[in-house]
Amino acid sequence: MNELEELQSIMKLLKKYELPISPILEYAIEERISQISSIEETKLPPSSDVVQENATFIKADENAKTCTKKKPLILRVIRSDGTVVEGVKSSDTFCQAIKEIGVERVYALKIPHDSMWVVTVGRNPKYSFGQYEVGNGYYVNTHSNTGQKKRHLEKIFKALGLDWKVEILASD
Repeated sequence: MNELEELQSIMKLLKKYELPISPILEYAIEERISQISSIEETKLPPSSDVVQENATFIKADENAKTCTKKKPLILRVIRSDGTVVEGVKSSDTFCQAIKEIGVERVYALKIPHDSMWVVTVGRNPKYSFGQYEVGNGYYVNTHSNTGQKKRHLEKIFKALGLDWKVEILASD
């Protein structure tokens, strides 16, 4: 039995026997399942006509000398009271939502991202270009595409029991 099957089996057993599970443990197991699944997806042969580069999709046309670039994407977070958090860029919305939730609370979740956490204490020199200081020595790692930021926010909302939603929109 491989690691993915073992983790899925653990979740099935916990649910089957109606055992209590903390939201943080449930989140950690689901995050690991997601990581393993995405690693397995990358092992699939890439499509010959589409290249993905950090949420920028470029469709190659054999007869054309130029490529068309898709419009940038942005995030919109909708709080449970219906009010909205929306920045000019996805990273702005991502950081603002994490600040509103509470940087310490999100840091405590230890959400993995590129061999570190989504929220760190102190700057990592390897990713200093994609880290934004959000106060008290905490940094939010934003070096990911908009889809990954959305998935991180959804996991944060679920782990902390927030009834918030997140959407991806095309920018104007």
